[in-house]
Amino acid sequence: MKPIRMVIFDKDGTLMDFDAFWVTVSRLAVPEMLAELKVDPALAETLYEAMGIRDGITDVRGVLCWGTYEQMGEEMHRALTDAGVVCDREEVVRLTKLLYHRHAPEGEIRPACENIRGVLGEHIRQGRQLALVTTDGPGVTRQCLLSMDIGHYFSAVCTDDGVLAPKPDPMCIELICEQFGYTKDELVMVGDTMNDIRFARNGGIRVIAVAGNAESRACLAEAADAVVPDISHAAAVMAQWEAAE
Repeated sequence: MKPIRMVIFDKDGTLMDFDAFWVTVSRLAVPEMLAELKVDPALAETLYEAMGIRDGITDVRGVLCWGTYEQMGEEMHRALTDAGVVCDREEVVRLTKLLYHRHAPEGEIRPACENIRGVLGEHIRQGRQLALVTTDGPGVTRQCLLSMDIGHYFSAVCTDDGVLAPKPDPMCIELICEQFGYTKDELVMVGDTMNDIRFARNGGIRVIAVAGNAESRACLAEAADAVVPDISHAAAVMAQWEAAE
């Protein structure tokens, strides 16, 4: 089999510590949304749970981990409706987009592993190009890459810009293959959610799952080709695959 030529990384939970950023942003955006809707502020905990936040930790199966702002807004609208609140779905989605964009600059940006620049640079030294595919918009993606000083490692960055179809649609895999002239067996996806795994499977490429705890590992292990505790272990897995082939 051909050597791995391109590694596609997810961003949140893979390159960047998910909870440090998105739980912080959620705890600012959700109460403000409830105030705008004139809804009981005690329902904030209901909305956190609807998105997969429990005790300040996110569940990789929750919409906050894998969804777009629109999908998050739709989930919060369902939770509010189930709680007996009468509200307009489009307004909840609008407020979700507005308030998450507003508070994104206040999220804590922390690399998901030590020496992240060295980890990414090792792939480059081994002759691989790197791509980033995220369901976040271009603004917050740029903010995170600049803060961690890793944007220059990526030959391609695909965001939820209203043009590209978000994961798990495989459009970005097809575009990367077309742009760089790679075949799908030369690509590997690295991500931390089932959405990343579905994206890879839909696109016909291998996938390494990142699982920082036992619960996440149990969720992802059966569907991924390999599971690692953080991205610093991914290069070793790829080297084993290449050596075996």
